[in-house]
Amino acid sequence: MTEPLMARLPHLHVVEIDRDLIARLKAEPGDPQATLALTLTVLTDGQPSAVDSAVPLAEACVTRHADAGECHYALGMLVGVQAMRASMFKAMGLAGRVRESFEKAVALQPDAFNPRLALMQFYVAAPGIAGGGTDKARDLAKATEARQPEQARCLRALLAMNDEKWDEAEKLLWAVQPGNDTALRSAVYGNLGQVAIQRLNAKQGPQAQGLLEKLLQLDPSRALAAYALGRVKAETGAPQEALRYYTQARTLRGQANLNFQREYLEESLSLFDQSIRLLEKFYGPLHPLVAATLRDKAMVFFAQADYQQAKKTVERALDIDTEGSNFDTEIGIYDASGTLIGTDDDDGGVALHAGQDRKSVV
Repeated sequence: MTEPLMARLPHLHVVEIDRDLIARLKAEPGDPQATLALTLTVLTDGQPSAVDSAVPLAEACVTRHADAGECHYALGMLVGVQAMRASMFKAMGLAGRVRESFEKAVALQPDAFNPRLALMQFYVAAPGIAGGGTDKARDLAKATEARQPEQARCLRALLAMNDEKWDEAEKLLWAVQPGNDTALRSAVYGNLGQVAIQRLNAKQGPQAQGLLEKLLQLDPSRALAAYALGRVKAETGAPQEALRYYTQARTLRGQANLNFQREYLEESLSLFDQSIRLLEKFYGPLHPLVAATLRDKAMVFFAQADYQQAKKTVERALDIDTEGSNFDTEIGIYDASGTLIGTDDDDGGVALHAGQDRKSVV
């Protein structure tokens, strides 16, 4: 028997996922794990045409494996995405199909958290006329209590978040003991991140920062906390720290799902350009302060994943000799993992000056 595909999914490159899925689905059309893995890949990619193309595969999965909860869960997620971009009239027609798919998945997989979470989210978001409603959401959380108390605690936190009771939600989420349930652990992390974002939006910077620092320590492999800490720093007047967090987040898991605050970065580029023009006017184009400002501008390009512009800007900075300057103008060049790969440190160390091989820069 082949290794379960879902167990391998987090460790595979997207191309490998696609290749493996195609092979699995050709060998066994409607394979539940392959269908679910394909659904997750399609939803991560976010292309509407890909979602539409995946729906028939999920339908075939339901037809061939009516007792497999993965098939119903996959179909519910795909049709749910279709409903979100449909007209109100069409969305109402699709809502019943989404609800039925998630309810069936929960019935077939009573211990699995993801289908239950999806059903809870449907109940909270959909109006009563479409089969949703907070009463049904509360009933679902209550019904989960006896069999899966930790899942129920997380569901109650979602209800608190829906009611904008952020303190209660945060307390409930930190109290969840997910054990080996990776789906539950991921939901706890993600929802704590959402609580932090809500605090940040409410101008509660210190509370948001404390929560995000705990999250980053809890799981340093995820992008959400680093990204949100970048927002905290940007909104509290620390743009250089913000850029470092944004750059860090770019290298972490889940970064593709985040909006990297384009407006902040674009504004930063504009401010750096103004600063460079003024510095060049008063001090000349080869002044160490120009080099330091170019370094910071390169960090913005790196945070935007514009590596070509980042490299050009860094190379321009490295053409300026900062040795012997009375200013702290060290230029540090970091790779995608955050490791220092070169510096124009006045005190020595690894030196990168104009004329050297810069292939490794940025």
